[in-house]
Amino acid sequence: MTCFVLLTLLGSPAFSQDDRKEKITLEADYLVYEEAEGIARAEGNAKLRTKDMTLYASHLEYHVYEQVVKATAGDGGEVVMLSDGKRLSGERLEYDLLSKEGRLYNASGQVDSVFLKGGSLEVAPAKAAMQRKWISKGDAKRVPPEEQVGRWSDVSITTCDQPRPHYRLVTSHVTVIPGYRLVAKNPKIYIGESLLFSYPFDYTVDLREKKEGASAVPFLAYDSDKGVGMRLSTSLSWSEEFEADATVFYWTEEDFEGEISGRYRPNPELDLFLLSQYTYSSPDDEKLWRPQWGANWVHQGWTANVLWSEREDVEVEKEAGVTYEGTLWRSPEFSLSSPWKKVGLHNEARLLLFWGEYEEVGESYRRSGWGVEARSEEEPVSGPRLKPYWRLRYLWWDYDHKDDLQEITSANVGFTWKAGIFSMRTAYLRRWVSGKSPMAWDDYDEREELYQTVSMPVTGKWHLSLRGGYDLRDSHLDEMVYRVIYDEHCYQWEFVYVDDMVEDDDWAGLRLTIKAYPEQPVFLNDKIRKLDELETEL
Repeated sequence: MTCFVLLTLLGSPAFSQDDRKEKITLEADYLVYEEAEGIARAEGNAKLRTKDMTLYASHLEYHVYEQVVKATAGDGGEVVMLSDGKRLSGERLEYDLLSKEGRLYNASGQVDSVFLKGGSLEVAPAKAAMQRKWISKGDAKRVPPEEQVGRWSDVSITTCDQPRPHYRLVTSHVTVIPGYRLVAKNPKIYIGESLLFSYPFDYTVDLREKKEGASAVPFLAYDSDKGVGMRLSTSLSWSEEFEADATVFYWTEEDFEGEISGRYRPNPELDLFLLSQYTYSSPDDEKLWRPQWGANWVHQGWTANVLWSEREDVEVEKEAGVTYEGTLWRSPEFSLSSPWKKVGLHNEARLLLFWGEYEEVGESYRRSGWGVEARSEEEPVSGPRLKPYWRLRYLWWDYDHKDDLQEITSANVGFTWKAGIFSMRTAYLRRWVSGKSPMAWDDYDEREELYQTVSMPVTGKWHLSLRGGYDLRDSHLDEMVYRVIYDEHCYQWEFVYVDDMVEDDDWAGLRLTIKAYPEQPVFLNDKIRKLDELETEL
């Protein structure tokens, strides 16, 4: 028979009589309250409940006067603590209900999509955590004072929910600020049971939003101008609004490159940024600092961007296999786009505005213009039948150089379908150009191309995708893009190789996607991001 006790307490004598009473409920198969000592002892399926948490254990002691809980697990069991939607478990717990501080031994648990398992876990409210120097004053300001911060020792971290995770980070200690971030001290990176790399910096996982961040893993890359390279990144954060990243590259042909970036978000709609890159550019044939700064603003579908840049290394794909590379100054460039608006049942359109001042090859220019975009709503392919789609864009650009004027009309018509194990995508792209630009980077020619993509599973977890770009005007295959994908339960590797058959500017790159954070991929070569942006137009 289950015994039940309800204890209503005033709390510590140090508190005034005006303090509100807190109800604490204790249940167990066998329960004894030793009034002289002020200790309630519970054995068998013990359960303690407060307004903030629920605690389960085989053996439990509640010290009434001190308001301290001590819990231990039985053979094969565990102490389980549920609080605010989070679950923590371990072998033994000591917890102070007044100060909200405690220690859980041999702890494991989950924070957001991150699983943690290791030694002892200490918890304390944010203010106390700051006093113990677990977190900075800036970190303490980002969460409510009563929010519990955790400091875990000798812990393994992963987002893989398998009993034997495919990858994990192992660190001497990690600090968890719920709803904000997780910081691991100099973690070691394991793939299965094999040590891959020891990270020289603290590694941060942002728990506020699933966004791209610095990678803890050093990646290799290949560039036809720079050779084979390795990249290493780290993230810094001084306040909730301000963040920074630092990245170092080493290339076999160009030695070291690097970049630093900072972002300030005074509110959810405004993003101020600064980026400075020390990189090699083939048009300059030297390494230079290339700063950029500006702002992005989003409000109810409206988007505005303003950008300044100096010695910007610009790459613009004019057509398949043909990419313009040059150096550009923007001082500044401004763009505005309206929200997408429905046109009919399955179509939408938006308006565009542009203005900017530029410098290219020592000459200064001013450009202004407007545009309109329209597109169909593309449906996912679920069967063998064809799924057509289309996109249209019109751009009108006026320049302050002589009577230069450029009108560009682009049309993209295509369809997707499935044939057995094959997923197909066919796109016809046509561009008409009237007039010209006095600058090289935005001077376009007419184009007419056909793109065909074929994707298929190869074996088990391996997949292959091929895309060809065929120039119908020159009757020539200009480009091939190869993607090899390894799809594991909790992550995905994607190797990309681009064969440029016009300018021989081949390159390769790798992307790692942790499935718990699909919007936060890690790019080995940033050209993959640009390739993805181009392929959204196909």
